[in-house]
Amino acid sequence: MEERSQSALEVMDLDGGLIGIEDTMDDYWEEEYRFIEKLNHYVWKWAKQIRLNKAFPQKTCFIQNTEDYFLTFNYTSVLERVYRISSDRICHIHGGLTPYCKEPPILGHGNVDIIDVYREKAKRADDEFDEGSKSIYHAIAKFYERIFKDTNQQINKHGDFFQNLADITSVNIIGHSMSEVDLPYFLAVQLYSPEKISWSLYYYNKGEQDSMKERLLSIGVMKEEIHMRDAKEFWD
Repeated sequence: MEERSQSALEVMDLDGGLIGIEDTMDDYWEEEYRFIEKLNHYVWKWAKQIRLNKAFPQKTCFIQNTEDYFLTFNYTSVLERVYRISSDRICHIHGGLTPYCKEPPILGHGNVDIIDVYREKAKRADDEFDEGSKSIYHAIAKFYERIFKDTNQQINKHGDFFQNLADITSVNIIGHSMSEVDLPYFLAVQLYSPEKISWSLYYYNKGEQDSMKERLLSIGVMKEEIHMRDAKEFWD
């Protein structure tokens, strides 16, 4: 985004140089990313169009499962409709579809640090009387604020689900890349679950094993508790 902003400045015909450029950049990004305001709605429409009537279970022990709890990042109702799992054992942490989930899809990032980075850059540019750079950094910070997703708020909203994890004996992670943006949710699982339980992390690409394992270690899961497994071992 920073490079795109600099490029935009080069092609803009600005009377008076870079004076008052912040309003110009605000208008520029407003036009470029106007779709963000409707992005959640577009995802909801997309998820509604997915047909599950011909889908079939690929994990036998999930069918009508009443023992496990499921934290899903999937907007669809696969668990409810295909596996017939009760909604009270499922947490759609990023929202989903009615009637199984009351919260609509939520998109965005949970990285508040990147907002602070650009606010600090803007402050330094202001101290150096660099209005062009200051305006760019402010505009980028505003963009990230607009797409910010409060992960702590989502965890608190689903507090009852996480409290149910106090008696679990293992955690299985399948179909997730363990990206940093979602680590707060796995940290919540780690904090609410008992100590010294088994964490099985299923990978699709062998080259991702080390980075995925490192992210679990970064949230406090002990090395001896982590078991890396090929995703092919998971499905029936």
